[in-house]
Amino acid sequence: MRCWRRGRWERIVQRAATINPLALSGGLGVLGGLILLSGADYVLRVAAMACVMAILALGLSVIVGLVGLLDLGYIAFAGVGGYTYALLASGQLGVHLPRWAALALAVLAAMSVGLALGLPALRLSGDHLAIVTLGFAQVFVLLALSLNRVRLPWSSAELDLTGGPNGIVGIDGVQLFGWALSGQRAYVLLLLVVLGLLLPGLSSIDRSPLGRAWRAIREDELAAAALGLPVRRLKLLALAVGAAVAGLGGALYAAWQGAIFPADYGIDVLLTIYAMVLLGGLGSLPGAVLGALLLTALPELLRSPATAQLLFYGGGLGVVLLALRWRGVALLALVALMVALTRLVARFLWPGAPVAQGWLITPPNPELTGNLAAAMPPVNRPR
Repeated sequence: MRCWRRGRWERIVQRAATINPLALSGGLGVLGGLILLSGADYVLRVAAMACVMAILALGLSVIVGLVGLLDLGYIAFAGVGGYTYALLASGQLGVHLPRWAALALAVLAAMSVGLALGLPALRLSGDHLAIVTLGFAQVFVLLALSLNRVRLPWSSAELDLTGGPNGIVGIDGVQLFGWALSGQRAYVLLLLVVLGLLLPGLSSIDRSPLGRAWRAIREDELAAAALGLPVRRLKLLALAVGAAVAGLGGALYAAWQGAIFPADYGIDVLLTIYAMVLLGGLGSLPGAVLGALLLTALPELLRSPATAQLLFYGGGLGVVLLALRWRGVALLALVALMVALTRLVARFLWPGAPVAQGWLITPPNPELTGNLAAAMPPVNRPR
């Protein structure tokens, strides 16, 4: 049974990997159109967050899924992009560059940091690379927390770069072609457009000779080097591409929120993005997008007790039916029969008194029953 379930999940992941990126972009466009028509601010915020996480998952999928680099400092690239945009498009340093220029410089800064990290770190591999990159992520968070009192050699005044734990607020929103974006609807539309362009673009790279070389390195690095592939340069290029995508996602997140904080780039966010990529299947760019949409929407659905109850019982029932097939249907029929018999027996034994409510049988006066139960003397059991 365990092997059958594993094989079924693998087939689902493989089907997600073969989805045409253009078809998926079209599906995202249709879904986004329905969300935009809904007009609910809460739904729009969840949709915007799902798009941001999908962008970050795409960048991580390039590094981890296509090349096989265990990079645990990926979230810091998004932080570099977000803080760069915040410093260049807010009153923190008194600099207000054009929004498109701030976005471009944020992406360039994240890519530069990725290259600077990759030059020494890519001499390592496996667990050693993971430890080094994880240290880089932690150093970034510490710097974001502590660079609020920086003393420059040529000035006696302290410079506040990152705002410390309070972060940076009052960040300028995105402005394209003279149109300043405002409101959740405009940002959802922008993020959908960016995601719809990134997915086919990265998928075309994946199907190109460069993408095949990346996959060859992931499968067998020694064999790829024996074939004459410049392994270290290709790894460095993949790290730069993934860092650029992460910087874009971080900058768009800062512009959308209008504020940025060190806690936005903690290890918990990194683990969430890894879960999205793993859920969609390593090396599957469409799967990374679907995983991001699922893991962003599902916690929001579980916030409501009624929806959580429906998903819990409905999901459990679906798993039972899939696992047991016809036996699951028989089990469901047996449970329904037991419920019906319980109600009939209760009404027959105590006519008019018990009230069948859902799965429970409650007396007509629960307060009296509770008071009688509380007034009963405790039972002293010998020790």
